[in-house]
Amino acid sequence: MLGSLADRLTYEGTLDDVVDRYPWPTPLDIGAIQQKLITSAIYGKKTLIADGYLVANPLLLGEIADVSRSLVGNLLMSGSARLFARGGVNLVDGIVDISSKVTTHKAIVESKQLWQRVKGGLETLERTVADKIIPWPKHKNMSHLFYLLMERLAGSPDYVTASMISPQSRKDFDDIFTRFANSLPLPFDGARGHWERMCWQHFRGSDVDPFDIANIRRLTDRSRAFPEYPAVRNIMNIANEVYHLAYSVGASCAVPSESLALANPSVGVSTALVTTFQDLLGEEAMPDTLVDRGKIQQLNQLIISVPATLRFNGDFSFINRIVNDSDVVNSRRDYLSAMEAFMADQLDIQRAMEARDTFRECLVAKITPAVREGTVLWAMGEVPGIMLENVPAVGWILRLGFDYSKSGIIERLLKQRVRVALSEEGIAATQSAVATPLARRLGFYVGPLKADGVQKLADLVGRHPNAPP
Repeated sequence: MLGSLADRLTYEGTLDDVVDRYPWPTPLDIGAIQQKLITSAIYGKKTLIADGYLVANPLLLGEIADVSRSLVGNLLMSGSARLFARGGVNLVDGIVDISSKVTTHKAIVESKQLWQRVKGGLETLERTVADKIIPWPKHKNMSHLFYLLMERLAGSPDYVTASMISPQSRKDFDDIFTRFANSLPLPFDGARGHWERMCWQHFRGSDVDPFDIANIRRLTDRSRAFPEYPAVRNIMNIANEVYHLAYSVGASCAVPSESLALANPSVGVSTALVTTFQDLLGEEAMPDTLVDRGKIQQLNQLIISVPATLRFNGDFSFINRIVNDSDVVNSRRDYLSAMEAFMADQLDIQRAMEARDTFRECLVAKITPAVREGTVLWAMGEVPGIMLENVPAVGWILRLGFDYSKSGIIERLLKQRVRVALSEEGIAATQSAVATPLARRLGFYVGPLKADGVQKLADLVGRHPNAPP
């Protein structure tokens, strides 16, 4: 079960620029995104990133400026991530092509200064990670997949869609779908962007430029500038979840094992979607031993995650070390095996915790140099080093200007901060959660799409009429 993570690609819907524009109830900032991506790398899970997100999400624009230091750049170069790209290895051409159909991308391409910066980053990616790019499937119209799933939602009874569409929102959703279906031109190009326009026309009576929304960073200010924004956000949350599922289905049609060095590849999705479309994405079966709440609480203690409060200095080259360093690889294998054995009642909690601690210490050694000192350590005045070493380091900030570098105290305190964070975050964040939703949220156990359901949906969709032969 956990061992299959190495062969699983998870479409990362949380990086979506439209999610940034219309966030879920708990918005993601750059710290939360970093937490999720680094945790995925820690567990050896492969991430699938849409190339358009790197261009259009304002939180990710810096990721293509210096791929040798950026988080996404290092995820790609280490093999922990793949790009899912419209134009295949020709990233620039793919963005230019989609700009004729997607408003946000069009604005970027038409902005001379911004486009030069973006284009340069994409060209660097083309040169450095060409072998980590998965082209869109030529034989499937991706936007048609989105349309079919939205049509299915609109045609399903309330008891089926209740987990996605609240009773209060159902009439609005149905009315917007009618507008959408009656006005979307074939062959479904830019379908989600068209849905967004229909939302604004339904609630406001006029169009709104997506950039006018994205350029206002505070949600309260967005609502002040556009009073209809909360209602549009609610319906766009639904569309985003469907979009991520649709594109994960598309990715399932595009993943050839021979080009990915994966033994038995599968595709999952990371989004807010959990219970609807059970034929496509359902909860994976957990061992019978985990029905006991006490067992679940023990499992929580074995979880390692990077807390969003941990801040980094901007150099994420440590990713390659936590993905490929032999000591980390071996300790991760032992840790995952111990977790699985514990879940199957084949290993006691103490032995499993020993494997966790060994793995965590390997991670601490690799991650600590990248932690930003000024945000994690604190001391009152010139406290002797021996005292600093013996106090809990959570949330402490070293007084500026005091040089401890010769004695190595800063390094030891940073290691302690990372160690404490990796030890306690899993427990503190999960006490009220059950096993499967917990693991989905932390990003290391996202269920793969169901092959039969994917095939049935994909069979309804043909080649885009403008797709190359």
